[in-house]
Amino acid sequence: MRQLLLCGCRRVGRSGVKFVAIVRPDRPNVEGILRKIYELYADYVLKNPFYTPDMPIRCDRFDAALQKLVRIDISR
Repeated sequence: MRQLLLCGCRRVGRSGVKFVAIVRPDRPNVEGILRKIYELYADYVLKNPFYTPDMPIRCDRFDAALQKLVRIDISR
């Protein structure tokens, strides 16, 4: 039987938002990936004048940039 072991990692940004990644234990540089996700959040969400903190994130540009980052990282 094949087992998949997962490791959780989180990053809390200055704004208090928490990003959580569930990855394989052998995955390198998870903290770096979470840092990049926070940078995208800061660029696309926090700078959006229509965004209200503590509300769900609804930003197409953030979603697209996040999907692109995840695809690039998975392909490595």
